[in-house]
Amino acid sequence: MSAAARGAARAVGPTLAAAALLLLVFLAVSCSLVYRRPAVRIVGVRVMELGLTGGRSRVRLEVTNRNRYGLEMRSLEYRIDVEEPGGGSGWREFASGTQSDTVRISARSTAEVEVDVPFRYQALGVALTTLLERGSARYRARGSVRVAGPFGALTVPFESSGAIAP
Repeated sequence: MSAAARGAARAVGPTLAAAALLLLVFLAVSCSLVYRRPAVRIVGVRVMELGLTGGRSRVRLEVTNRNRYGLEMRSLEYRIDVEEPGGGSGWREFASGTQSDTVRISARSTAEVEVDVPFRYQALGVALTTLLERGSARYRARGSVRVAGPFGALTVPFESSGAIAP
């Protein structure tokens, strides 16, 4: 190979690497512009069953798919905390668990998902004490939703909070 050919090859190498890097950056930005995370929020809670040591409530979640394509919600992990009584800023776990039902959410639509949440009266006592002391009891729900779409599976965290008042 001549010296001119070697010089041309050396000049093409960095240019090709820069072009490949630019392509990777473009693809990463394009995917983030194409995919929008679903929004998850609590829209209702209803007591379904009461037993000797605890009960079961049904929590309704609203999952909004803001994408141009459908998604599948494959699993949900959650933890619900209630505020401690006595004016402190602490939280106590009310319930936690996992649900693995598959729910399909059409493009640019909202689906309501119901989750059965078992609880123990001991945790309910914290919420009732706070409710009696303050007139309301704050709660927070945190967790993650596993969704799948055309670009693969993704875990989407969520957090929702509010207050229960009579």
